Amino acid sequence: VNDQSFNQSAWEGLQKAKKDLGVKVSYQESKQDADYQANLETLYDAKNDLIWGIGFKMADAILKAAKQNPKQKYAIIDFSFGDKTPPNVVGVMFKAEEGAFLAGYIAAKMSKTHTLGFVGGMNVPIIHAFQFGYKSGATYADPKVKFLEQFAESFTDAAKGKAITNQMFLKGADVVFHAAGGVGDGVIEAGKEQNKMVIGVDRDQNYLAPKNVITSSMKRVDNAIYHVVEGLKKGEFSG
Repeated sequence: VNDQSFNQSAWEGLQKAKKDLGVKVSYQESKQDADYQANLETLYDAKNDLIWGIGFKMADAILKAAKQNPKQKYAIIDFSFGDKTPPNVVGVMFKAEEGAFLAGYIAAKMSKTHTLGFVGGMNVPIIHAFQFGYKSGATYADPKVKFLEQFAESFTDAAKGKAITNQMFLKGADVVFHAAGGVGDGVIEAGKEQNKMVIGVDRDQNYLAPKNVITSSMKRVDNAIYHVVEGLKKGEFSG
């Protein structure tokens, strides 16, 4: 809940719902993927009206829990079960490529080296939306722009994010955008130490390095969560 980006944004949405709508909120933190099922069971046993899974990695666990407990309402961020969506599940998807397009446009206009970096958390479709949006926006602004791209294969390893970003700076990138959760803390730290430009994700991350984070591609998971909870309070739940 304090990863400065994705999970924190989700928790902020629930806290706003608590404040504005008077709902009770809580969370279970998963240290590893194996914790998902047990944590969902804990939240089910606590008789929550709605249980959220934050992130596509929870898709299998949410689906299994929803089938086991057909009267319990579930919601998941960044995953759609498409035609196979159970009636007790809401999948929340974002047009992340649109915000990333604007981030890429800004990056290319700010760059003096015509070389941009992209650090992704994992090599998966959700992150590709940020990656391709960013590249499209940058190329639209500067057709000659070059890209350095790498996936950290983690959403938590800040040290790896820092190492990847420092390598990109050495290779001539002067703006690096991350879509990598906690890995991004390292990306921003590298920007701060090398006095280079970086672009945040999910939330406004400027406060982490005010002179270096030139903008953020804000996904606003908090608004999405608040919107679904608000609907549920009114008796609306479009599973």
